[in-house]
Amino acid sequence: MKTIEERIKYIRKYFKLNQLEFSQKIKVGKSTVSCWEIGTRPIKPIHIQIICNTFGIEKEWLETGTGPIFKNVEVEDDNSLILKLKKIYKLTPLQTEAMQAFLLMTSEQKDKMLEAMYIMSNMYKPEVNNNKSDDNLSREEIHKLIDFELDQAEKGKISSASTSTNSCINNKKLKNKRA
Repeated sequence: MKTIEERIKYIRKYFKLNQLEFSQKIKVGKSTVSCWEIGTRPIKPIHIQIICNTFGIEKEWLETGTGPIFKNVEVEDDNSLILKLKKIYKLTPLQTEAMQAFLLMTSEQKDKMLEAMYIMSNMYKPEVNNNKSDDNLSREEIHKLIDFELDQAEKGKISSASTSTNSCINNKKLKNKRA
């Protein structure tokens, strides 16, 4: 991106905003954003600062295209909520950056991210220790295993249950259907 116009458009599209939504966030008219993006109106320094503050953008990057796009959380003052959370929860720089990026997302983007995280977390649910026989499993382990296998069956990941515990359940269902 060679021009500030291209970088403004990039920011808007990065946050999945149309020109009206973008203009409302920075409190200018839609036509102003349109003129900035096509280069018919120069952007004032005050608007550069508002864009940087609103979207967490580095001023140098917006003006010149050099350096990182997003503000570094470490540069924020000691009163920054993100910096406080980083200290309280002992977040790594990557975790801090991910949290800041999440907070800068639109509400819709946040919901999609959380949905993706939920899906991923369900893919890696800890399984019950398969080295134990069904007779040695606790009631809680049996329930976890049954829930996991039912979830996987509903998702089409497995076609049959793998434990005698589930076989007993399936046999009871068959007996009930026969009766």
